[in-house]
Amino acid sequence: MLADKPPLDRINKILRRTYPYCLEITDIDAERRGQLIDHLEGLKKLDSRQLMLRQKFDELEHRETDKADLKRARSLLPTHQELEDWWMKGVSAKVKNEKYDLFDDVQVIEAGSEDFPNSLWTAVRIHSSSFEMSEGPGRGIRAFVGFNNKKGFRLLGFFSLHSDSHTLGPRDNHVGWTTSQRSAKREHLVNLNVCIASQPFGFNRLGGKFISLIQTELVKIWEKKYDIKIVAINTTSLHGQSSMYDGMKRFWTPLGVSSGTMLISPERDEWVFWREWFSINYPEQYDEIQGRTSPKQGLLSAIYRILDIDQKDYQHSHKRGVYVLPLYHNWREFLCGEIKEDDLEPKIFDWHDWWRQAARKRYEKLKNNKKVQTDILFIEKIDELDIEGWFAATGVK
Repeated sequence: MLADKPPLDRINKILRRTYPYCLEITDIDAERRGQLIDHLEGLKKLDSRQLMLRQKFDELEHRETDKADLKRARSLLPTHQELEDWWMKGVSAKVKNEKYDLFDDVQVIEAGSEDFPNSLWTAVRIHSSSFEMSEGPGRGIRAFVGFNNKKGFRLLGFFSLHSDSHTLGPRDNHVGWTTSQRSAKREHLVNLNVCIASQPFGFNRLGGKFISLIQTELVKIWEKKYDIKIVAINTTSLHGQSSMYDGMKRFWTPLGVSSGTMLISPERDEWVFWREWFSINYPEQYDEIQGRTSPKQGLLSAIYRILDIDQKDYQHSHKRGVYVLPLYHNWREFLCGEIKEDDLEPKIFDWHDWWRQAARKRYEKLKNNKKVQTDILFIEKIDELDIEGWFAATGVK
């Protein structure tokens, strides 16, 4: 007796997902697949800093910044003299025993209003930072930080809070979560996924540390917007385990190092081709992946699997330090379901004087060594020849 024959559409569906049949069925050839592999091989050779520079170049090449936003973003950046005038205003008031405080002029402004739209925040983020950002689905709030003078709002930095990662080993181990506890309580954490100080404020006055602490002022807005209590803020370093947060252990607690096993993402031109190819030929799978926490990683995994590209060969191991800023003393007990929200014990953040003293010492040291920076950072273009020259000097072809 003959075995039942599988339906033809099922056979076609299997073949469509099986290499090398998938190539002909989806109308691409082995050469196009090889082009992707060669592209990934080139990116694979880059270390964390080299990859960041390459990604920044790619972002700037494909930016679609509105001219009005670009012009205003640049105009918000304070000069070195404006920063010093703001700083000395606080110093002078202290000497004269006046009530004015340095922070009296500081504002944290949520992006999304008519005066400070999200498009302006994006323009500032693209052109005033050295790294690319890819924001996935989830909750989020963006903000500007600055002070006011005769010119109006002067940008000290900007940041973004976002839904925290679904799974993060050092965080999960530190909390002591079970899988069910993490699923029930993860939204009580947020992630500081962008924390950038404008320059030269960042270099001269420890501006990055300033932004990493003042961002807590937006937690109340998050809680009101999403109707949920936030008990801690997580973040990661850009490169390796060490970062500016290591000098802030009274606020940011180091939790360890992330696994670093992320699939290498193609640059934009290559990615646009393969994302469209996948969405057209595998629409159901595409739609399902788009609803996940990390959709791009899911799409990459599916594409590499169909093309028979070994994913282990194209995972970067750029490990990052993981840090947490608790807002309550017993935040972990709450996340593990041991206490209720009413039992949370708030931590008092008295960081203004700490930062002022640290920033003053930093500036005095730079001044004594004649290393004070005065240049504004606003990147409109990166020369590809400069990148190639730098890579060649470090042995990367």
